[in-house]
Amino acid sequence: MVGRVIKVVDQACFYIEMTDADDDWWPTSFGFDIQSEAEGAWLQFWHKNWPELNHHFRRSSCCQATLLQGLKNYIETGAIIRFDEST
Repeated sequence: MVGRVIKVVDQACFYIEMTDADDDWWPTSFGFDIQSEAEGAWLQFWHKNWPELNHHFRRSSCCQATLLQGLKNYIETGAIIRFDEST
């Protein structure tokens, strides 16, 4: 799958639009919005324009949640998920 960055604002947002992807991912886009808070930051992830809520959507949503948890763990503790060792 291939996407292109369609918006970046330093410490505020990062958006990607799919340009070459499986039918289910076409024409989706996804990104992060970041809001500074007194004790850190609020990260909001979104993925929109799915053609239908099917098995691929559910599986992708689960994988995205796992990756976001890994990002949180890395930021907070430095823990790294090695994908070549995961199952």
